[in-house]
Amino acid sequence: MSSFAVSADGSASRHIPGMGQKATPVVYQERSFWPRDVQRLARHHRPEHRRAQRWCNPDAAHGNEVVAGSLESLLAFEKEVQVAAELNRAEHAEAQREKGRPGAAKRIEATPVESPWKRNQSKGVLRGYVVTADASWFEDSSFPGLGFRDEEKVRRFKNAAVAFMKKHWSEEDVLFAVWEEDERAPHLHVYARRWKETTSKNRGRQALLQPTDMPLSKNPERAQDLAAAAFKHLGLVRGRRHAEERRQARREGRPVPKKPKVTSVRDWALEQSREREEAEKRAEAKARAEREAAEKARREAEAARQRHEDEARKIREALAAERAKFEQERDQEHGRIRTAWAAVETGRAEMEKRRRAFVEDIRKWRDLADHIRAAARHLGLTSHPLVARGLEAFEGMRDLAGRIGGRQRGE
Repeated sequence: MSSFAVSADGSASRHIPGMGQKATPVVYQERSFWPRDVQRLARHHRPEHRRAQRWCNPDAAHGNEVVAGSLESLLAFEKEVQVAAELNRAEHAEAQREKGRPGAAKRIEATPVESPWKRNQSKGVLRGYVVTADASWFEDSSFPGLGFRDEEKVRRFKNAAVAFMKKHWSEEDVLFAVWEEDERAPHLHVYARRWKETTSKNRGRQALLQPTDMPLSKNPERAQDLAAAAFKHLGLVRGRRHAEERRQARREGRPVPKKPKVTSVRDWALEQSREREEAEKRAEAKARAEREAAEKARREAEAARQRHEDEARKIREALAAERAKFEQERDQEHGRIRTAWAAVETGRAEMEKRRRAFVEDIRKWRDLADHIRAAARHLGLTSHPLVARGLEAFEGMRDLAGRIGGRQRGE
């Protein structure tokens, strides 16, 4: 497998002993797959699928190019394996018949087909290869950090990658090879398998998938050396010799370094996307909590304001009720006073009326006394006791009338 591992920030430029501080290694990766994986692999390379992926840039997809085989050939691999397995069983049965064992041939034909690879095969029989370099190597140095690519570098790397493929993979082994520029770094994908035929009297002619017969899959470390040599003219170097470092550590009894994790650009982009989504979720949760806290504070403030308004309204209503009660009692008291005053005025008017009538009557009596006095003088009875007492009574009435009149005038 490849010794290349993308770091946490996606960078592949690193210190390589003896190669300077910022040497960029050529990236050569090999992965193994089984026939059941071809549908997923083909989907990954379909243009309509890539347009919807977050790690792909549709504006750069015009540079994608199939350089060998086809997607149809890759998809047909599953059927190819099934057909080979059935032919292997038929050849095995026919070989038994030729040996005079018809019973054995029938039993073989009745059993399920065997997978056309060795029973101890632990890795997938379809191999996928990626050839690329870190995205920063493809950048236009005139505009560092802006993501613009140096088209000449891209062209030269593509030519070198296709030449490397044609040199080290047989045309009949390659099912599908595609150059892609719409991901973070331009790269070449190659999917290949190797059939090997054997013939024996017991099993007849058998076709088996044997990927390690392909030169680059036979010796992964040698494959790294060959990749480095193929891209040396571009200034790219070989990656670290991790396998050699592990063997050296074992020989010296030191802790053995872990194998580097091989992370594809797709997986790196997905991880970055997941981290962004998680950060967005955390930010959204924080914002939601702040909104909920603000809403809670607003509701509490609104509830407090409502309580204060209710209390103020109750106080206003109580004051209004007290005032209404006071005004009602005041009006009632004023009514009673007016009624009493009206009664007093009525009594005073009646008293005044009676007083005036009394005074008028007294005046009449006074006039009568004057007539009696005049008549007494005329008759010579002024000294008569009865006349004297009558006139004395009339004088008393006159004094009373005078006092009443004077009191009236004083009022």
